[in-house]
Amino acid sequence: MSVSLVIIPLAIAVIAVAEQAGQSRESIKAKVVEAQKTRTPCVIGTKYSNQELLCKTLQEHGLEVVAVDQNTVRSSCKDSTLVFSRNTTTEPFALTINSAEEVNALSSELSELDEEYGMNVQSYTYNHVKDNLEEGMSVASEEVLEDNSILLTINLE
Repeated sequence: MSVSLVIIPLAIAVIAVAEQAGQSRESIKAKVVEAQKTRTPCVIGTKYSNQELLCKTLQEHGLEVVAVDQNTVRSSCKDSTLVFSRNTTTEPFALTINSAEEVNALSSELSELDEEYGMNVQSYTYNHVKDNLEEGMSVASEEVLEDNSILLTINLE
């Protein structure tokens, strides 16, 4: 008997959820522009819930992680300071943008971060599943599909 798991890139799910929640790229741009006009920080909800993967993603993206504690991650992005914060470790981070000179560049940067974070979550999940197979279980096959999801078939002996 075998069981098949499909591990999808989280970026696909994150973008779909964000767009359903009214957080399209255009609405994010509009929030940043409005914050610039009123000279207030712009706060955007995210689906980033794993601090370790968030820091890894920021560093892989070439951004310096300035300060980190359990519920706060600070980073710089061109003309902007990005602060990811949350009240408790059980909730996702909210992104506060303190300034943004170039809205289009920032929006593009945030889209790239979403994609990279999703790939890191997928990789973490894939490795976690493989590393935690119980006795009597083995990987029968692995296949990367066209949409970059991974089909992992596990034999149950």
